[in-house]
Amino acid sequence: MRPFLRKLALPVAAVTACLGLVLVGSPAQAQDVTTGLPTSSSEVLNDVRYTKTLIRNNTGVANTNVARGGTVTYRIELSNNKTSGEVYARSVRDTPPAGFTAVPDSLSVSYANKTSNTKYESDGGVSASCKDGCSWLSNNWVLKSGQNVTLEVTYQVPGDADLADLPDRGTSVDVRTVINGSTVGGTNPFTAVKVGHVTKTTLSTASDDDHTSVVPVHTGEDIEFTAHVVSVDAPGETRGTVQFTKDGNAFGTPVPVTAVLDERGAQAQDADGHPVSAATLRHSFDTDERGEHTIAAQFTDSSLDSFRASTSADLTVTATTNTTTTISAPATVDAGGLFEVKVVVAPASATGEVQFKDGDTNLGEPVPLVGGEAAISRTHNDVGTHRYSAGFVGNSGYNNSATTATADTVVGYADWTTSTVVEPLDFVSGHTANLTATVAPIPNGGDVTFEVDGIAVGTTDVGTGDGVAVLPHAFDTAGTYSVVAKFNGTAGFVASNSEIFTVTVTDPLPERIDSTTTLAVTGKGIAGQPLTLTATVHPSGATGYVQFKAGATPIGDPVRVVGAIATTTHAFTDDGTYAISAAFVADSQWNDSVSGPTVIAIGSAATDPGGGVGVIDDLREIFGS
Repeated sequence: MRPFLRKLALPVAAVTACLGLVLVGSPAQAQDVTTGLPTSSSEVLNDVRYTKTLIRNNTGVANTNVARGGTVTYRIELSNNKTSGEVYARSVRDTPPAGFTAVPDSLSVSYANKTSNTKYESDGGVSASCKDGCSWLSNNWVLKSGQNVTLEVTYQVPGDADLADLPDRGTSVDVRTVINGSTVGGTNPFTAVKVGHVTKTTLSTASDDDHTSVVPVHTGEDIEFTAHVVSVDAPGETRGTVQFTKDGNAFGTPVPVTAVLDERGAQAQDADGHPVSAATLRHSFDTDERGEHTIAAQFTDSSLDSFRASTSADLTVTATTNTTTTISAPATVDAGGLFEVKVVVAPASATGEVQFKDGDTNLGEPVPLVGGEAAISRTHNDVGTHRYSAGFVGNSGYNNSATTATADTVVGYADWTTSTVVEPLDFVSGHTANLTATVAPIPNGGDVTFEVDGIAVGTTDVGTGDGVAVLPHAFDTAGTYSVVAKFNGTAGFVASNSEIFTVTVTDPLPERIDSTTTLAVTGKGIAGQPLTLTATVHPSGATGYVQFKAGATPIGDPVRVVGAIATTTHAFTDDGTYAISAAFVADSQWNDSVSGPTVIAIGSAATDPGGGVGVIDDLREIFGS
């Protein structure tokens, strides 16, 4: 602190013996950290504590930096410093730094909701004394615990004030005793101000010339913050440093301001003709600093010379992290083969979702990114080229990105297929059952011819949803038969023959009653939407269970026949054709029976033409049950 504070010198008056000596306490002070000057000080005189505080300068802050022609406002408070009882004060007198003058009508006094006498003194200061609510004997303010006298006054700084630290010239308090009207007073330079050239600081970036918009920045990339400082009332270069702050905390070291030169090499001026200086700091935000930040620039005269401190308006910066998205898929696959399309997003810490596309068509719903990766499985029955791409939609401060190159997959002919007869194991002579075979990989069409002991007994289409072919057939006599399924091939898929499958045929039990089973399929043939499967068993009294199947795959558990009806629901997840059947497994007095396959087509919601399920063929009409 500069040594301008004078030691308090108070006249000590003798008072009556019952009062004793006048006591002067030690001053308590608060300082402005930017200037080192006191903003407040307090002392005790004869049990009256008087405190003077700088409460605001012309910029509205409690700062000792003031400008020529500006203002500064003080608060002076008298209070009781005793632990009990009353003390008295008749008046208070405040004198500002030399040349400062009280602003007319700025003086106010608060005392127990009473009025006080006020006066603007010829030296620029002010005074006040008790008027209402005074002590009955000597017109004093009565200071009780919690009952204070508070003055506020604003002083005008001269337009030609010295650019220096200016202490005030003291505050006097007339402290009265009750007996004999004795009076003591004191004067002390409580506070000081720094008069300097007014500066103005603005903050900008290369992408924010108007200093008002929200500035987008990318983590890991340098951004340049520039603070322009002008001295409003002084020619030439401003001297000092700028400390940049982020969310209220300093970052980087203070940067000296230097003159900004125009194209002629002279110091540039702003629109009002003020010389411009600047300080620049380059900074990059880390990935974990994603989000909104408040940046400011604080100019200070590092030499505490003659330039007042100033702070820029806040600049809002939103930091996000750029991402890159790459996609991969097999260059070639066989028709019907299952493969994976994979996306990798960098950095691996990114969070969000990935939308896969085949050409311009979205492939399902967006897939959450996990550990920087997302993948989907695909299969194509048609020969051709598929062009995969993906778009990443980020969250939590990660920017969107899209693949810049596609992953092209060529679906070619399968140079192999496998045909396998899977059922039935046992037949009953004279009763129709289903011959069933599977073809792998699942073809995009084609048919299978079944042969029994080398003789073709029928040809049926292969389901494009599951690769299963189902043909109703009846063996006339009991015995053992060799069954072979021959896939006849189709575009993209070569033909293949199954190995021999042995079927055992037995005669029906004479004591059992024959049954027949029919199947009805209702609902929309849309992937993911349930279909209703209803089996009807005749005669109506037949008892047992119905096992529904799609190709060779059971649909749920067997369903009990009630009132000749068994029903269930099922939703297919993949597009294609399927052969649906219902096998009645009878109780002991009835013979088993099976419905002829009902071939249905399942498609996506986008391609469904409306109406009911697409029944391509009901083989019951050909073969019965």
